[in-house]
Amino acid sequence: FVGIFVVALGATVSVRGALSVVISTLIVFVQVMGLLAWFDVSFSAIPAVSLLMSIGMSIDFTAHSVVAFQFEMGTKQARIKKAVAHTFFPVLQAGVSSMLGFLMLA
Repeated sequence: FVGIFVVALGATVSVRGALSVVISTLIVFVQVMGLLAWFDVSFSAIPAVSLLMSIGMSIDFTAHSVVAFQFEMGTKQARIKKAVAHTFFPVLQAGVSSMLGFLMLA
């Protein structure tokens, strides 16, 4: 998670933004690992790919949102609206491309 923090710090240029990326990624990691343990799924290639995809998507969504919010101008409400509008398509593209890559494993 240190590597994620360093890269996020370079992208967001803010310690608070980088911490939000790391914390959201850590939460997703704990949730996925907890569900794998809850359902007694043995760790193999498919769960590993699912874990990597979920971490990648959480980083992608959070980093795009933080960067879009930080570099917009205006009130907080206007910045949030613009950040959501700018974040939707990159995250959608990342999700679709990840799903297509995951389907190739099936």
